[in-house]
Amino acid sequence: MKSDRLGLSLLKIKFPRLREHLDSAFIDSENLRDICGSYSEAIGYRDLLRRGGDPSLLAEYDLICSELEADVRNEVAPTLSWAMTDRNT
Repeated sequence: MKSDRLGLSLLKIKFPRLREHLDSAFIDSENLRDICGSYSEAIGYRDLLRRGGDPSLLAEYDLICSELEADVRNEVAPTLSWAMTDRNT
């Protein structure tokens, strides 16, 4: 599975209420595809760090993942107020 598609799948699990929006935006937005690819890679590395890595690097990757999640919400649902406030939309 390509990293952008894996990232999309992970984000659909993270944000179930945005699934339909994610699917359509993924088709239309190269920026979202790039974010999904970056998210997939960041999540993968963060998971490796959780199994025994540097705690400060783990904290950095937690932050990177959170920032990418915010980028996704901004890209997909900027007009949906519930998507901007509910962290696990």
